[in-house]
Formats: sequence, structure tokens, C-alpha cells
Amino acid sequence: MTKKAIVSIDLASMVGTMKLVPSSLRLPRSDKRLLECAVSEILLKTLQHAGNIRFDGLRSNPSDPPDALFNNGEVCTGIELTELTPPRRYEKDEILSSLRRQILAQLEMGECTRNRWVQIFFLDDYAEKLRPGRCGQAIGKALNEYLKGSCTTIVVTMPPQISDVIRSVIVREADLEDDPRLQHPDEPLIVFGSQSTMLVPDDDIPALLEAHVGPKLLHDVSMPTWLLIWSRHPAIGTVREFLLPRLAQFVCERQHAYERAFYLDLSGGEPLIELPCAGSHR
Repeated sequence: MTKKAIVSIDLASMVGTMKLVPSSLRLPRSDKRLLECAVSEILLKTLQHAGNIRFDGLRSNPSDPPDALFNNGEVCTGIELTELTPPRRYEKDEILSSLRRQILAQLEMGECTRNRWVQIFFLDDYAEKLRPGRCGQAIGKALNEYLKGSCTTIVVTMPPQISDVIRSVIVREADLEDDPRLQHPDEPLIVFGSQSTMLVPDDDIPALLEAHVGPKLLHDVSMPTWLLIWSRHPAIGTVREFLLPRLAQFVCERQHAYERAFYLDLSGGEPLIELPCAGSHR
């Protein structure tokens, strides 16, 4: 049977009549302990709103595991967290941000760059490891020459020395007035095909669970502790129907020391699912 692949399109790479509305949820990515407490608080407030618990005293645990602690009535309870993300997703985002800055540094900003949408495709946009090398300067110089010319085609000719990295660069006109992704009104909007994510559920979901959840199930904890598996990336949300039954089976069938286990989806849809803990014996 042919395996199904699902492509998640990053909304930040789209241009059109829609307006990008940033999510009101801001997670402190730069501080691991603050991030753990922020996500734990979402879990606990969701449960409290449903009338399932009353809690106070949420704090980071200096000697984790578990990652966070809270007072569950008279009982000090721990929360151990793990995030499901596409492989190397945040590493890829950092690489693309750096590459975008390199390209913009080569451009002469003005009328020729304003309201231009530039889309860059690599030879393998869905590679797990993105390695563009030092192509930013070459792309920027070629793009600069193109934008100062007649722009008779939408395809920008790239120099041969980066032909083993870049598949195509396309430029279109677009209404980018007040677009929140731009730092300056004369700046072109540069997006990458590799901002999208392709997942093959039959292959990638078992790998994600083994990499992110498997090690957590091996932890020994000396206090009542809950396991919180969470995700924010929209690509994980696109495979939700495949993920949830496999995640429930993965947690249920393996031995672990957690009293309760949850899946928290912060990308949309039903936000919180409690997972069966039949395997919670060690």
C-alpha cells in the first residue's frame, strides 16, 4: 500500500488578499524553564476551568525531573514535558532567517524592491537537514540585478555556482502594505518553499514518538507526576488524526511512572486530550 504524505503549508509563506494575524499566544522560547511553566499553566488552567482540579504554587523544579511542580490540593505534584516538533524544525527556521538577512543585505532598497514577493525553492525543500551553504550573497546579487532591470519574466536567473542548491527563484508583485513580516516598506517579502513541512505519518509519527516521548517514559520520579506531551507547530496538527491513536497506544502499552498523561495541542482544534495510563506500572 502506498504511504500517505501530508504537506503543511506555512501561512507565513503565503501572499494574497488575506492578512496574517499573529497568534495571541506568545511562548518564551528563549528560556526553557519559563517555557515549561507557561505550557504547564495552560494545562492546569484548562483542567481547572473544566472543574477537574484546583491548583496553586506552579513553579520550575531546580532538580528535574520532573520539569515543573505545583500544589494539587495538599499534594506536591510534578509535570514532565516533551514537545512534538517536525525534525529539526526550529534549526531550519534559524537557518532560513539568517539566509534571508544575507539576501536583504545585498539589495538596494527602493521602488524596485517595494511590493515584491520573492519565493525561493531549494532542490530539496523537504530535506530533514537544511544545508544551503553560502548561497545568500549570490542570491542577493542576482536578485538585485533582476529587480533593477526590466523584470520581463517572473523567474530570476541564478549563477551556476549555486545550481546544486537552488531550484528556482520567483518574483511577483503583491500588495504588501502594512504586512507585519516586513521591517521596512521598501523591503521585498522573501519566503522559502522549505518553510512548508512534509510528514509521512507511517514513518514520521513512530519516529517522533520514539525520539520525544520514549525517553520520557524511562524517567524515574519520586513524587506523583504527570506527563505532558504538547505541540505548537501546525504541521503536527495536520497529522492529528494519525497521531492521537498512536500516541495513546504508545503511552498505554509502555511501562512508566506517571499518574496521568496528556496531549496538549496549541495549534488549534481540541486543545487537551487525556491519554490512557494503563502502562503506568514499573
